[in-house]
Amino acid sequence: MFGRFALIGSMNLSGSAANILTELALFTDRKQIVSQATAFVHQIRENSQKVNNQFLRRILGIKVRRTPRYRGRYKAPPRLGDRAWFVSAREVSDESFPDESGLVEKAEKKATLLLADKDATISWIRLIGRSRVRSHARPGDIFVQILESESGKRVSVYEPVSIVLRQDVAHWTRFYIAESDNRSRISWKQFRKRAKEHGFARISQNSLRELNSREMLLLEGFWK
Repeated sequence: MFGRFALIGSMNLSGSAANILTELALFTDRKQIVSQATAFVHQIRENSQKVNNQFLRRILGIKVRRTPRYRGRYKAPPRLGDRAWFVSAREVSDESFPDESGLVEKAEKKATLLLADKDATISWIRLIGRSRVRSHARPGDIFVQILESESGKRVSVYEPVSIVLRQDVAHWTRFYIAESDNRSRISWKQFRKRAKEHGFARISQNSLRELNSREMLLLEGFWK
């Protein structure tokens, strides 16, 4: 993972890979692919164990016993998302939900540890109600955020971001997203003009819906 880019491949650092085999990799800035690759890295990071001296002493003391096959129960990892969503939100102050601050702090810490891009920062979007995005969005999906300022005087549309972590508590769901410092945005007026030129339908400042593959492909160039 390289911030906005992902390099996906299985090349080995070996003489045969360099001189004999035909190796293949994908280098891309497609938002959906980068988001899914990032979620895969997050998933591995969350289920990994750091190799330190204590770890090495423990495993070196384990007696190796060969078995003909694996006899344990296989647990499939959680399915990663591959969808894109329009999400309308409004900026709020840090003191807006004082009763939830402990839960937020715990989730932000976990999400930060999962980040593959250390230059990114974690923010969150809080949803209530029975929307499809709240029911189905998960890590690996991306959000195109229509954000209204706290004063209500400015509405901006931000370039797609990846969902890092989902948190369900009682009547609300928080989605923790990874944002870069130089994240691009355009005004709602500019976005609406470009959307009209490209034939987008059903887009408003209150949009909360899934994007189809054609729409996501068109959106890729809006912030470039």
